[in-house]
Amino acid sequence: MDQDASRAADAGHGGPDPAGAEAAAEAARGDATPPTSPAQQEGQQDDADMEMMPAPTVDEKEEEMDEAKLAEVRDAMKRDIRDDLDAPEEEKQQPEEDAGASGAESKSEDHADASSQQSSEGGTAATGAGAVVQLLSKYHINILQGLEDRAKSIPMRLSHEERIKLDIVEGALDISEYTDKVDVSSNNYFARNTWDKEEVIREEQIELCKQLAGLAVSNDFRTVGARMLRDRPIEDNEEFFREALEIGRRYKIMNPDKMRSTYGKLLYIIMDNVNPRLRLDVDLKNPVVTVHSILADADQLELLQDPLLAIAASEVDAGGSREDAAEARAQKQRALDDIVQKYASDEGLSAETVKLVVASISDNFSFLRSNRGPVDRMIAYLKRYFNPNVSPSKSDESLAIRSGRNGSKLTHSHETQYYFVLQSLTLWREIMGNFFKLWRLAEEDLLDSRNGYRLCNTGQGLQRCQSAPRVSQEMSRILATVRAKVGRWIGLSVVHLGDRDVPNALIFIDKYTQVPRILAPLANTIDRIDELNADPHISAYITKNFGDHERLRKLILADDGGSCIDGRLTSSWNWCSKLEKKVYHPVFMLAGFQGFDGEGFDASM
Repeated sequence: MDQDASRAADAGHGGPDPAGAEAAAEAARGDATPPTSPAQQEGQQDDADMEMMPAPTVDEKEEEMDEAKLAEVRDAMKRDIRDDLDAPEEEKQQPEEDAGASGAESKSEDHADASSQQSSEGGTAATGAGAVVQLLSKYHINILQGLEDRAKSIPMRLSHEERIKLDIVEGALDISEYTDKVDVSSNNYFARNTWDKEEVIREEQIELCKQLAGLAVSNDFRTVGARMLRDRPIEDNEEFFREALEIGRRYKIMNPDKMRSTYGKLLYIIMDNVNPRLRLDVDLKNPVVTVHSILADADQLELLQDPLLAIAASEVDAGGSREDAAEARAQKQRALDDIVQKYASDEGLSAETVKLVVASISDNFSFLRSNRGPVDRMIAYLKRYFNPNVSPSKSDESLAIRSGRNGSKLTHSHETQYYFVLQSLTLWREIMGNFFKLWRLAEEDLLDSRNGYRLCNTGQGLQRCQSAPRVSQEMSRILATVRAKVGRWIGLSVVHLGDRDVPNALIFIDKYTQVPRILAPLANTIDRIDELNADPHISAYITKNFGDHERLRKLILADDGGSCIDGRLTSSWNWCSKLEKKVYHPVFMLAGFQGFDGEGFDASM
């Protein structure tokens, strides 16, 4: 049971029951501080209250208005729950038409129908949710906009039975030596006359299937073992192998920090299996199960547009009080119960499946918060502390870089580097916002039977070089979006795919999983500087070495922006590797920093 709970926490990026309307709303509709378009603002004077950043675009102003509106929505949620919890029992069980005076008549028609079907035991459980839907409709805040298209790339959270198969897959992949034996140069002198790649591929695929079957039998001998241990050929268990490997792929997409050493091996096995010339009689490829595919099969896609989903799939704000968290959970549970009652049936989706669908969408909101959130915060810091039109008087607060100094390969003025950093962060933000879609397209490119590969020595060992047309097309669209937002482009806009730099779509995906691993510890440290400065002893240290805490924050941002972004993502790691030599490294340690490997920040310190 403990192991299963741990798996559920992994899939939910922090818990099996993520909640909180604010995070979901911000994740679904975008960020409150999107990038500006400097070229469009050229020649205009900045507003007095926006002196340190370019004037906001129309989209920015609208999103700032939305933030105020959403604050009113959140306040309404709290009021409705308090009233609901404090109301006498007889009031909670009053007829629906009597409760209309408090705003029920403004609910959506679908929600009203669902509420009227609730038993007296449930009472007006969704009254608070209806008030929120009313306000969302009033302000035209559609936080579910585009969810149907995004749901095509949102993996379904694993069920209990699927987690058992996941353990089997991870165990088999851990002991498999597939890539060690298959991806070997044909120029190897000792293997030239004895090594047959096609034969090795077949043997290793058979070996993997045997390992999966053996682990499945040992895990559940009475049911699975009796079915698999009857001298049956591998082909008879094809469905089990396909489902098991699909579960491993789905789990990895939901948890990028997991299966770091086995996911590539898994994809390369299936990549060879889909090749008609190399495949066994067993097909190991299954499409990844997504929220959209589950709902489409049950003809229930309308669930994705149900306003209650914005509440049921939301996250609880960890920074709020215990009372607020309890209220948010109550609101979330009521919306979830209403959705289950509306869409679950004996003929279609089960109640458990509906809950998994909502939890999977909540996982996606959590992913956006934890992976796109750090990029949003860095963009906000960039605009707050640096003005592209005014070069700082102190050189260590300037973003300017010069080739040959401090590892830089480019020469940029403060203004040029400001926009270079902005466009880089904006690009990363768009990639993180579309990451599940990019991952889905990457797997489609990798596992396309018509898209072959070749082994190449890229300078980092033998790699499978393969084109990635689907990912390339999506990246072209993302680049066009970024260009429109920032107004101009500095440097090259080439997307490396299928070459020596990025041999295939798997390397591309792995490359951009590094973004939150780099920026999250950095953003968290900068966020905590005010908290650290409240301690008199740490404040004295900061004053002595950096002047004050604001100058410290600006010094870190200037060094990061001036040193690491010039090479984009690749040389960002170079800056990370030199952090321990920086004068402000003790501040990172005081803030709880431990590393850039995705697990390097201890917020409890």
